[in-house]
Amino acid sequence: VTIACGDSCALLEGTLHALGTLCLNREDSRKQLMDAKVLGQIVRALENQAPGVREAACLCVRSLSRTVKLQRSALMEADVAAPLLRLLRDPSLEVQQMASAAICNMVLDFSMIKEQVLKMG
Repeated sequence: VTIACGDSCALLEGTLHALGTLCLNREDSRKQLMDAKVLGQIVRALENQAPGVREAACLCVRSLSRTVKLQRSALMEADVAAPLLRLLRDPSLEVQQMASAAICNMVLDFSMIKEQVLKMG
């Protein structure tokens, strides 16, 4: 599976939003998304020029961060904390809010990502 913006950022935004929404409350959907090996593309979408794409990518990360096992492995390896922290200063309030929600999931007391986020500021 390849997620690319190209000429249609609206399509990318819609795809990421749909994936993030599907994975919010379904563990099996989160596993399927990880099995599709698109995490790197989701992380890259956090830096897309389109605010809607960045917001939808944050939703995907937020959804994936609801699984502690993913936090320990894939999310730490993908280094999602750095781009999410940068998005807290995004010009778009919606992007800031969604990045904040993703970070909140990742810095819960039991989270191994908490230390990484705290070091980055």
